[in-house]
Amino acid sequence: MFEPRMKIRIYCTLIQALLAAGSAHGQSPEPALPRPDPVSPPAAAVPPDAAVPPAPAVPPPDAAAKADEALDVQLSPATIGVGEQSLLTIRIMDARRLEDFPQNIEVDGLSIQFSGTNSQSFSSGNRVTRIMELRYMVEGLEPGTYTIPAQRFSIDGKVPNTREVQITVNDGPPIDEALQPQVQLSTSKTEMWEGEEVPITVSVLMHRAVQLTNQPFPVIKSDGIAVSRFDRNARIDQTEVNGQLWNTWQMPSAMVAMRSGDLVLGPAEVKVDALMPSSGAQRDPFGGFSTIRRTLKIKSNSLPVKVKPLPEEGKPEGFTGVVGNFTILARTDSPAAGPVPVQLGDPVGFELMVVGSGNFDAITAPVLEKTEGLRAYKPKLSQENRGLGVEQGQKGFTQIIFTEKTGPLTAVFMLPYFDPATGKYAVAKSQPVEFMVAGDAGAAAAADTAAAAETRDYTGVSETSAPDEDLRDILPNAVAGGAWHSLAAVAVPVHPLLLHGVPAALLVALLGTGAARRIRALNLARRPPAHAPRECAAIVRDLHQGNLTRVQFYGFVSEYAAAWQYWKKSALPASDENLSRVLAARDHWLYASNAEAASAPVPADEQRAAAATLTSRLSA
Repeated sequence: MFEPRMKIRIYCTLIQALLAAGSAHGQSPEPALPRPDPVSPPAAAVPPDAAVPPAPAVPPPDAAAKADEALDVQLSPATIGVGEQSLLTIRIMDARRLEDFPQNIEVDGLSIQFSGTNSQSFSSGNRVTRIMELRYMVEGLEPGTYTIPAQRFSIDGKVPNTREVQITVNDGPPIDEALQPQVQLSTSKTEMWEGEEVPITVSVLMHRAVQLTNQPFPVIKSDGIAVSRFDRNARIDQTEVNGQLWNTWQMPSAMVAMRSGDLVLGPAEVKVDALMPSSGAQRDPFGGFSTIRRTLKIKSNSLPVKVKPLPEEGKPEGFTGVVGNFTILARTDSPAAGPVPVQLGDPVGFELMVVGSGNFDAITAPVLEKTEGLRAYKPKLSQENRGLGVEQGQKGFTQIIFTEKTGPLTAVFMLPYFDPATGKYAVAKSQPVEFMVAGDAGAAAAADTAAAAETRDYTGVSETSAPDEDLRDILPNAVAGGAWHSLAAVAVPVHPLLLHGVPAALLVALLGTGAARRIRALNLARRPPAHAPRECAAIVRDLHQGNLTRVQFYGFVSEYAAAWQYWKKSALPASDENLSRVLAARDHWLYASNAEAASAPVPADEQRAAAATLTSRLSA
């Protein structure tokens, strides 16, 4: 049946199976001989009474997981000078999707801006490792040692944190004192009325050897004084300083004193990014200086101002604190010449325009001089077009009024204000607009009479009896007593449709006509003017288009900023440095003298960072 050799193999297999089964039931097999470790030296013998050292601590699973999730952070160099830059690199290993990351990192004394990403892939055997790098430019603004805090990222559904990083900012190379930029604050007058808008100018003086890398933007914070935004289209001129010509950036604005008394305007703080010659630098063969990049914060002088309170004498009724010189223009939505024909109770739409110079922020909608027979609806701001408040501007409102009585009516709108030039109060009035209101003025009285008649009690009236008196002295042909007719009310049959249906149909037609006119008037009030800019949401799509030149992209940036001011009815934030950099880049490229560079494609990182800053600071 089986060969002897085959039998031996079968027996060996059975014996191995039995030994394995015995080991599973607690029958330990014979221990194998220990093998010496060829690398580690043999352990020293431990005396029986010696204390056994504790086992090394094993980190908990959560700590190990956090250590695995920590991102690699590199800062090079770790020591810079004021105005110099360092590169902060955050490296992410094997990330499939970067869901969220900080665009800007706020640290006092530093300026940290996101500059772009870089991705690389490495192959080792059958494994491909992908590395993503996020880069931030770190600029030192003031000397000191700073800590860049841990930053949170969202990667593949997880939220890892970076470690803290320290950076040292020293004073940097010295700058020649004779080349330090200067700032001057000036105003047209130092004595003014409370609420009066007064022009001011901030001038930044730069030596011709200093090269600006962005447009200076001043910020003024003064107690009791409000300062309007500064015009970004600065006028560039030249001024002689110590026998040398310096470039001058003059930026106009306006101030309004919010309270009376002795106040202080300024100082104005200006942040300047410039390439400056270092102290003791020698000219190169081409006549230039060796320069260093510096970020400087320069303060101007302060100006004491005296603010006079508005007089109580002659203050008109309804005065709301408007100071300036204004006129009012009013027009209706009716093209008819002469008195405007209006049905009683119908709405009439007005476009009111306040034109002049002064404190436009204090202007509210003009009110009716006389309200008899007229009822005004809540006005709505429709247009505001002004510069810095010191030149001519205009502010428009949409107003709807309803007529409440028939006959001729006249609407006149007025706005009380204080004229600082004359020191007296005045009232601006619009030209009168006449109406001819038509309607059934007696309808209401007839309705009251009918209601009183319906409530009269006829239950006690009986049939009239024939008179007993002889009436032939006043009636030549006397009527027989049985021919007299009773004056009591007699019910007359009326069809229900005629009694209820016809008045209901007339009421529905009347209400429908009035509602249609009101809806048309409200739609007219809500409709944006023809000159209104596009919605901000529509411009956002253009900001993210591909293959845009710098001129095209920053043209959309300018359009977005203007549209945001129009629809939000607010000025651009003056103290936001990140937004100021984007708007300065806009001004640089839209008015660049190098047309070839402005027509070049905008870098993707620059477009992404500028669009993100613009839409986050000026949210639609």
